Amino acid sequence: MDCTFCNINDFIFKDKYSGAFLDNKPLFKGHILLMPLTHYNNIFDTPYETIKKLYGNAKILSTALKKALNCDGILIINNNVISQSVNHYHIHIIPRNKNDHLRGFMWPREKYKDDDEKNGYKNRIINAIGELHEDHI
Repeated sequence: MDCTFCNINDFIFKDKYSGAFLDNKPLFKGHILLMPLTHYNNIFDTPYETIKKLYGNAKILSTALKKALNCDGILIINNNVISQSVNHYHIHIIPRNKNDHLRGFMWPREKYKDDDEKNGYKNRIINAIGELHEDHI
């Protein structure tokens, strides 16, 4: 497998589960990518225990980023399959500031036509959660 991320060694943070590095084309300067050291394509392939470790490390990195850059906040996102440019699961940790002009990637939003439609989606999701077993998470 020829994975760009599996060959990275310029980490700003690394433990036995994950590594973090600066994005080469940051949304804002200081934009960090955090990835598991073991190759997983996306969140669906990544074991639950690895996800827990990654998000624990995302908190550490977010806190460090806020302190280092004195930014107002942090945006944490990840793409899975759709818009995922590298097929190695990773989390974007992006410094944010008031009036940084970031907009557009979550808009426009769409309303449910009524409560029946909303409840239909709610029930489908609740049923799917109920069908999952610990080994599928």
